[in-house]
Amino acid sequence: RLGGYTPVRVSTYPVERAIEGLPDRTALEAFVFMAAGHAFWVLRSPAWCWVYDLTMQSWHERRSHGSATFRASQSVRAFGKWLVGDQASGKVFEISEATQREGSDPLVMRMESLSTGDFPNRATASRLDIDIVAGTGAPSGLDPMETQPVCLVSWSRDGGATFGQPVRRAIGAQGHVRQRVNVNRLGLIEPAGLVITVECADPVPFTLIGAHVGAGRRTR
Repeated sequence: RLGGYTPVRVSTYPVERAIEGLPDRTALEAFVFMAAGHAFWVLRSPAWCWVYDLTMQSWHERRSHGSATFRASQSVRAFGKWLVGDQASGKVFEISEATQREGSDPLVMRMESLSTGDFPNRATASRLDIDIVAGTGAPSGLDPMETQPVCLVSWSRDGGATFGQPVRRAIGAQGHVRQRVNVNRLGLIEPAGLVITVECADPVPFTLIGAHVGAGRRTR
């Protein structure tokens, strides 16, 4: 981006490695859109998609359900809306923060933590508490996806090398703001550390604020 007349690097090493690893860089496509007051710059290839949030000055990855990349292609601002082409159907879609699906497919949010542990010691994780905005279910709609939404929690005890089967946890029906999201007895953490992933595919607003792991050192 430009800082006055001076170009400022915004790419990160993972983004640069992804670009370097492409056998054909002519397949790269860039486009922009705005949603929820945020300006986004999209860089997509057939193998991946990175999105730069200019408002937050941070990157995130995006891929559509059943695909390695984002199904949207080429954007235009028209009729007071941001419109994109849909490579899966050939139709034109609107980018909207009020939409919780991509056509008929789920719009999956996945968040993965950094590795946390007590290197070089082993540790035991007794409990995971996840701070999620609860009670976001709709009073009517698709049941149970919209009325009783859930998230999937999985964890790796070896620094992200392998993950176990995810467990389902309720986010809460409308008004159930005291719904707790937690997992007990995560097990023995290897020196490489514990990595947590949280996914939500149900078409409801989803906000993850943070998480806390109760752990103790394993002496032998």
